[in-house]
Amino acid sequence: MKLFENYILNINIILLMIIVLGAILAPFVAPYDYNELHLDDIWQKPLEKYLLGTDKLGRDIFTRLLYGGRISLFIALAVEIIAFPIGSILGYISATKSGVLMSLFNRIMEVLFSFPTIILALTLSGIIGVGLNSILVSIAISEIPVYFRHVRTLTLKIKTEPFIEVLTTLGIEEKSIFKDHVLLHLMPPLIPKIIFNFATTIIFESTLSFIGIGIQAPIPSWGNMIRTGLPFIKAHPVLVVSSSTVLAITILLLFGLSEQLEKKLIA
Repeated sequence: MKLFENYILNINIILLMIIVLGAILAPFVAPYDYNELHLDDIWQKPLEKYLLGTDKLGRDIFTRLLYGGRISLFIALAVEIIAFPIGSILGYISATKSGVLMSLFNRIMEVLFSFPTIILALTLSGIIGVGLNSILVSIAISEIPVYFRHVRTLTLKIKTEPFIEVLTTLGIEEKSIFKDHVLLHLMPPLIPKIIFNFATTIIFESTLSFIGIGIQAPIPSWGNMIRTGLPFIKAHPVLVVSSSTVLAITILLLFGLSEQLEKKLIA
């Protein structure tokens, strides 16, 4: 069983690496520019010239899939770089400090956490506006309470462990306890959480782009590619099928990787 789980994990990582490398190397492996028009080849079916065919403006679908993955993965990475440290630091401070102001801050974060993340992201996007910068900020702000709640809960649990009480009784400084002990216990459950949130960020970005308040044309993202192809799905299904399939596979692989790592790191 253990060998089988390792096999699944390895396959998962390999497939994700292929998707990530395809996105990173898009400028080098894509046969065309993502916005290059071929007006004589509108809605071409998959051919040798166009691996997955073309869209309503004659743009190569395969090329736009690669660049769409580049956008989605970049946004997910940027959001985690912003939300993870801010949410984690605030969560740790909340779990280790007390007072009226800290209690009020906790209540505010709990209220934000009570909203579904996608609803909060939608609201913030509506306030901030559309485009790459606004989508980064809105999703990052909506995910900060998620990390806050998770790290706060973990820290409160670790604080009750007997070894923490012993170290505190021995007069060891809080900074040393955090660096040498608490951090080591926080990271294993946080790594699967980061990967899980990475996947949900891609879902949020795709959802916002699909409804028209995320990444705007002509920049491709998997979400707005699905939106573009939806009115033509009966006559020309390749655009919707290919972009939604790549999106679904990427999400499932990330969720699977998160689950496998959680079993290994927290078991």
